[in-house]
Amino acid sequence: MVETAENVEDDEEEELHRYGFWSPETQSLGLPSYRAAFLFLSRIPLEMIHEYLRLRLEQKPNQPSVLSIRQVSETFPYFRFVP
Repeated sequence: MVETAENVEDDEEEELHRYGFWSPETQSLGLPSYRAAFLFLSRIPLEMIHEYLRLRLEQKPNQPSVLSIRQVSETFPYFRFVP
């Protein structure tokens, strides 16, 4: 059986309603929120990327070579600019 993207999204949404934080079962358990821990852990990679970019900017040459530009673009492929 081949699932379409729409079917997968519907299944995921149904699963979140059934088992997500806002479900009646989860609310009845009275567990503390995990939101603060999640936000803290999700910021760690972001802060690492920012620190790396700060270090790269401190070492920024006045006339960057093609090799250094290529190295940065290979390090962060998602930040490539394609006109």
